Amino acid sequence: MENDKFLVQYHNLVTDDETGSLREEAGASDIRPSHPRIQRAYAFELSEIVDAWCNDGWWTGCIVKVHNKLKYTVHFKTTEELEFELCELRPHQEWIDRNWFTVPKICSLYLH
Repeated sequence: MENDKFLVQYHNLVTDDETGSLREEAGASDIRPSHPRIQRAYAFELSEIVDAWCNDGWWTGCIVKVHNKLKYTVHFKTTEELEFELCELRPHQEWIDRNWFTVPKICSLYLH
């Protein structure tokens, strides 16, 4: 492989034939460490930007309905809305200049 390319093996993704962990080539600029875990002392709020675990990956969306402190409806830019349990959500963070940053909590751009 080239000097700026790496072979990445995923923990949660498998090959098409499901015989092993998915491996693929990635450029150095595409590799980043896992998000730091953020301990929350409070529930998510309406209009908060979150990452939701869906289809084997984390997807950014906006909380549009709080059913109770353990279940939420999340709206994605694709205009799709899905329900998630609290354990399937995490605060959204951005990878900027080799560091993770928490983003503003309110997401008016996602709302209808």
